Amino acid sequence: MPGDEFGRLVRLVRENERLHAELEAVRVRTNRAWAYLSEPGCNAALAMAQLDRLRLRRSALLAHLRANRIEARELLGGRPTADERVELN
Repeated sequence: MPGDEFGRLVRLVRENERLHAELEAVRVRTNRAWAYLSEPGCNAALAMAQLDRLRLRRSALLAHLRANRIEARELLGGRPTADERVELN
């Protein structure tokens, strides 16, 4: 159906807004973890574990945004560029 493409684009826009908000929250939590690490008597292992978890979450969010960009480009009739054809396992 012709309206399906528009609906998918709307879904992608909404999803991207949510993903960008989550990415900002990850940035804030990352800054807090680094600030905590600079405090005397901090639990460095705890802070590093949090930073590792946040790095993984950031990477997942960016991969999702990249996939959405590729899908949106295809919906709009464009072809993925060479760097967008990388398969994620």
